[in-house]
Amino acid sequence: MDSVFELLDRLEALVSRAGTVPWTDKRIVDEREVRSLLEMLRARLPAELAEAHRLRAAAEEVLQRAQEQARRIVTEAQEELAHRVDEHEVVRHARTKAEEILARAREEADETRRGAEEYARQVLDDLEQGVLRVLLSIRKGKEILDRRREG
Repeated sequence: MDSVFELLDRLEALVSRAGTVPWTDKRIVDEREVRSLLEMLRARLPAELAEAHRLRAAAEEVLQRAQEQARRIVTEAQEELAHRVDEHEVVRHARTKAEEILARAREEADETRRGAEEYARQVLDDLEQGVLRVLLSIRKGKEILDRRREG
């Protein structure tokens, strides 16, 4: 099954190899083939949009797990601190360790969130580029059809 990008490449190749109208920049394309590619594109877009949504949900799940792990680490650090209240030096050491663990957990959660957001952003950017190429191809095809009708 061809992806949206492969279908776009096929549409672009169809236009590129189409014959030209002498003394113009117009091309003659097989309307049936263009329509067929456009139908396939329409059929694939919802699937790829669903895939982008699935990827974003997976990224959010990773972020949620990281936040849960951070909370668990903080809870463990707080419990450890409560057990060591007896001696001043031990208490000070436990606070320092808890702060280090908390800082590390926050850094890991932030890094995971950033990574997940960057990944989701890239997927959405790629999808947007594909949709824009399809839209541009559709507009070019309509222009060609309009010019034929006028000319």
